[in-house]
Amino acid sequence: MISVPVQHGAPEPQRLAPIGLSAGVPIVIVTRKNFPANNLKEFVDYVKQNQDKVNEAHGGAGGQMHTTCTLLQMIMGTKTARVGYRGAGPAINDMVAGQIDFACNGLSAVVSQIAAGTIKAMAMQRLSDQTLPRTCQRRRRQSTRVPSFGMERDLCP
Repeated sequence: MISVPVQHGAPEPQRLAPIGLSAGVPIVIVTRKNFPANNLKEFVDYVKQNQDKVNEAHGGAGGQMHTTCTLLQMIMGTKTARVGYRGAGPAINDMVAGQIDFACNGLSAVVSQIAAGTIKAMAMQRLSDQTLPRTCQRRRRQSTRVPSFGMERDLCP
């Protein structure tokens, strides 16, 4: 068994380094459908001015939603209430119900709700065109016998 020391507080971004890319999913900042903002600039302005009233959902500490929104809040300079859930599904359900203001989630988990108009998308991260070719070359060279989950077919030129 490997024991890893747990640090309290926010991680220092400069101490983190990527070790590999297994798949790419765009991250989306989503809000409840009646959230006052309608684009990223309005979202940032509103959250900065109302951070004591706004809440953010995440699907568990250390997960994609949590770490992405942690970075977002560090960039915005805000500290909103953070509500942890047991996964993205319950968090998004509460957003649809209007109980949660915003979340940062993978597109695949929220695309149907965005299309239905039950939540709003403020912004979406896109995969870097420069990162993908390097990742594809490295993957082909190092993992020739490992299944690719369709990454090479869908993402690699």
